[in-house]
Amino acid sequence: MNKRGDLSITLLVFMIFTLCLFSLVAMIYNLRTVDEKVVNPDFIGKVYLQEDRTRSLLDTILEKSAVEAYSSLAVESSGKDYKDFFKNANDLNLEARTRENFIMKFQGMKFQEDYMKKVAELTNFNLKIENGVIKADLGESYFHENATIEEIKGIKKVLGIVYKPGKYPQGTLMIDAGYKPEISSSFELDKLGLVSFDKLKSVIESCKKDANCLQNNLGNFDVVINANKVVLKTKKSFMIGTEFRVIEISMQVS
Repeated sequence: MNKRGDLSITLLVFMIFTLCLFSLVAMIYNLRTVDEKVVNPDFIGKVYLQEDRTRSLLDTILEKSAVEAYSSLAVESSGKDYKDFFKNANDLNLEARTRENFIMKFQGMKFQEDYMKKVAELTNFNLKIENGVIKADLGESYFHENATIEEIKGIKKVLGIVYKPGKYPQGTLMIDAGYKPEISSSFELDKLGLVSFDKLKSVIESCKKDANCLQNNLGNFDVVINANKVVLKTKKSFMIGTEFRVIEISMQVS
């Protein structure tokens, strides 16, 4: 009887068994990891979608609110002496009217989702115009989804999850999980195709009725001089109300 041969066979069988066991454990671990990777992005996507929609609405409504505010101030002040023109058409009034327009439009929307109804309260809404830049923010907004504990495994570091444990129907243990990003938007009036009223005042005071000077400093406008009247028309058309049209600014400059 070859004892050495039997020992070699026994060792070989043990090594094969160990290798198979290791492979099985690794496969189970990998399947669990893949499962988490498949479920978690779906949950994260739902929460990010809420944030993206809110940011998009903020950008769209803010721009429309600013353009309509700008147009209304230009119309109200049209034809006045330039000093009187800028008593009404100035960045301070543009800021106030843009804010009014934004609140009216945003809160006038009929939101079905609970998270948008909460955002629409505009509790922390803020808007400023500084150096020709309109800046607005909704403050800290809470976006969330109800999810099972399994669905939110491993994503706390990704979203900065806020956990709100709770018992849900049929005894299912779920978590109300979400995060709180700062939602803000900003754009330059120049890049929008306009010019801040404060900058326009400075240009008018400097150039007076010099058409070349005005054109060189107001690239977003076509300039027409008619006696003591300066007329500026935007080169870009804007959606105002229900139609696209240019914004016209006119004032008397002696």
